[in-house]
Amino acid sequence: MGFAVAGVDSKVYLREFSSLKNPLTIEKLASDYADIARALRPYATVDPGTPVFVYGWSLGAGFAIGVGSDPTTRGNWAGIISIGLPKQNQLVSGVGGNHANLNIETNSLFGFRSMDVMAAISPLPLVMIQSTSDTASPPKGGKALFATARDPKQYVLIKASNHRFSGAREEFYSALANAVPWMREATRDGKSTQTAVLK
Repeated sequence: MGFAVAGVDSKVYLREFSSLKNPLTIEKLASDYADIARALRPYATVDPGTPVFVYGWSLGAGFAIGVGSDPTTRGNWAGIISIGLPKQNQLVSGVGGNHANLNIETNSLFGFRSMDVMAAISPLPLVMIQSTSDTASPPKGGKALFATARDPKQYVLIKASNHRFSGAREEFYSALANAVPWMREATRDGKSTQTAVLK
């Protein structure tokens, strides 16, 4: 059984749908993802209310957790998979939202801190996939973010060379393949599930 997949180029999305005068918000991002899910369901020949899994890598991982944290659109989602999640995420293109000091009020519209939304993802299941040698999203930061998330959640740390999981593609694809069955089981059982897996 395969999956119907819709891709969002996060850099193009930011460039086209946000600006300094009209910055993106998590609520708008989640609403746009819900619109994409509505368009995807007929293509996938599933019922209109079928929940969708949201994956994201790097900036897209920030988008995924932001979408998962939004209570208004939560019914659209089956689970969240973040790959190489950074500690900060952009909401405006070209202003360095991943590196701006978001504690400064004038910068706070440029992005959001991952730790500020992690707990709000629950009750959706969360799978975080991180690389041991990721300089963009170091494992120490990933583990700290994982600690702020609520159950059900799973942390997968893969021994890889970089943010792209070089040298461990097979392990990376295995982690992706295992994410959906784990989330389905975690949701079905309805019990507290925290795991850490090193591949």
